[in-house]
Amino acid sequence: MSRTKLTSKLRRSVATYGLAGSLSRAAREFIEAMAKFLRDWRDHHGTYRLEGEPKGLDVGVVVLAGYKPSLWPLTLARIRKFVPSCAEVCVTTAGKRVPELAELCKANGWTYLTTSANKTGLALNKVIDTHPSATRWFKLDEDVFVAAGFFDGLMQGYEAIVNQGSYRPGFCAPMLNVNGISYAGFLERIDAADDYKAIFGDLRQACDGIPAHYDPRAAEWLWRRTLPLDEVAARMTSGIAEPLAHARLIGTRFSIGAILFEREFWKAFGGFTSTWRQGILGVDETGICTACMLASRPMYYMTNILAGHFSFYPQERAMMDLLPEFAKIDPASFGTEAGRHS
Repeated sequence: MSRTKLTSKLRRSVATYGLAGSLSRAAREFIEAMAKFLRDWRDHHGTYRLEGEPKGLDVGVVVLAGYKPSLWPLTLARIRKFVPSCAEVCVTTAGKRVPELAELCKANGWTYLTTSANKTGLALNKVIDTHPSATRWFKLDEDVFVAAGFFDGLMQGYEAIVNQGSYRPGFCAPMLNVNGISYAGFLERIDAADDYKAIFGDLRQACDGIPAHYDPRAAEWLWRRTLPLDEVAARMTSGIAEPLAHARLIGTRFSIGAILFEREFWKAFGGFTSTWRQGILGVDETGICTACMLASRPMYYMTNILAGHFSFYPQERAMMDLLPEFAKIDPASFGTEAGRHS
């Protein structure tokens, strides 16, 4: 701001609020500006390493990975199999470099980005920063199993909501089986809500404190009704053809293991949130969910797009023990063939 404009602004402020009021407002604006500067520094500044060259495509897929190696041959293979040609993939690891992931990305023609600081929000922001051509982004966790039609179907659902005109989404998600919100839609689609309630109580939807979010038995129960994943996912796409009919508003915090959002929204809310301390999980999730509410950009999930979320942390050990059995039930998703490179 030029000196003349600044002087004019100060005179108007003093005339309107008086000297004391003007000083108070100036101090508040200064504090707010400094807080924003520090947040931006925390969430976007840090040492990183990008391996591979971005392709300059319109759609980006960022996969948070690095801590569940048992699942990489399964989940990353399915991403490789189903990702559309219009999208490029970047795997990112916060806080360390994993040579196995670096080699996998190189073999698949993907990029691999690592950050020195163990901050998932920072890692996500660096990926989006370093792939400037992508206007739409899928964010996936390393324990999410996608199926045929996942990427195109989610983009079609997002566009249908935009074209309808009532809202512009903050993000769209698939119907995840092990998820505190969308598990209810999944149970309705497979006509198993009453069976679930008979064992686990009710169908309350929340991002914490319900069996689908913490109970290993619930995760196993939901997965047994998800397999074989490709067959069940294909059934979800049948029936009503209009994507908008499958869009469900999310009324509370949502676990963002698999979402689609626009770059312009990410830029508008300042990017994914981190903390000053390292290794703190969940703040990237609460940040984007809060931004959706504050900006009137509602969250949706699509009941015609099914993806499998392996487990939440309290369920993980018990679910890992089930991998051999799941491989027999659904070798295409959990068996040796699922992890072979094409």
